[in-house]
Amino acid sequence: MTMDARRAAIARLARQQVAAQAYRDYAVLVLEHERLRRTRWRGELGATWQPDAAAWSTLRFLASVHDPASRSTQVLTGLFETRPEKEPVRVPWHAWREALRAGIDLVADVLVLHGAELPWGRAKPRVPRNRGEFDAICRFLRDLPADEDRPPLSALFESARLPALPHKERPPGHRVTFYRGRQVLSVDGARIALPVGRELAFIELLAERRGRGEVTPTNEHGADWRRAAEQLRRRLRRATGEDLLRTVILPALAPVGGYRLAPGVRVRDD
Repeated sequence: MTMDARRAAIARLARQQVAAQAYRDYAVLVLEHERLRRTRWRGELGATWQPDAAAWSTLRFLASVHDPASRSTQVLTGLFETRPEKEPVRVPWHAWREALRAGIDLVADVLVLHGAELPWGRAKPRVPRNRGEFDAICRFLRDLPADEDRPPLSALFESARLPALPHKERPPGHRVTFYRGRQVLSVDGARIALPVGRELAFIELLAERRGRGEVTPTNEHGADWRRAAEQLRRRLRRATGEDLLRTVILPALAPVGGYRLAPGVRVRDD
């Protein structure tokens, strides 16, 4: 082997090792992002979030080795400057999501720079937006050859504990968001103000009880929630032209009876 061929082989091996680490970092961050996305989609997200330890340490490392002038690095340093702990601590979920996306961008840049195959595919977002994109990324990463000194990435995905989703997620155009602080219901892009009264109290009660897995009875302490449900149905029809009540609330089956918040409704405190 000539000197030039030896140098080329060493450079190729170095690129492969860098790409292998970037794939692993990308997998850790995408898994954590999906855990956050699913929790938020299910309406179970609180004001703060308990980060995964592997994702926390990965982002801390990325903040220390990448260009400090880049926006993505600045997002990470801004997070860790105020939280110097090595162990993950609870943080506002929106700040953690921004940090995850910044970290994913950094490791994705490394893969692009080294000419590696891209887990997210050509002309697609680096951060998965739904289960379909996440599953496609998982299939790509699972099929990568294992490192000699580390377990395959498939083991990382098999050990991940992700919140369950329904068999089929509601299409993005039919998502419903309840902005608790603004007292607004967004349905298919239509923003519906909920005046203080029975309808608003009804949805707030459903949102509170969903996290505990509780059903709201039809009649409770003198409150007839059937009337509130019908009022909400009429309000939705006026705003959208369709009967979309089941995108917001669902009837609970016998013998319990009552109502529960639809699983596709996202609840936000702003």
